Amino acid sequence: MMVVFSSMENHFIDSSQSKMPAFHKIKDVDTLKSFGTYMEVKLWVEEKSGLSFRGRGWNKLFLEISQIS
Repeated sequence: MMVVFSSMENHFIDSSQSKMPAFHKIKDVDTLKSFGTYMEVKLWVEEKSGLSFRGRGWNKLFLEISQIS
């Protein structure tokens, strides 16, 4: 499945890439939150993983990251 982003979403991804670690370095939800807004982080994760996440909320996003790392 290919994820297509709007220009606004690409701007969020581009501006946040330098501060985002590898998935395996994200140890908890608080660390995840420190990288930006939920939408910025979710878009970055989707772009890096090539997956689309339907869940909402930090805990669900962290669980999904944990499963793919």
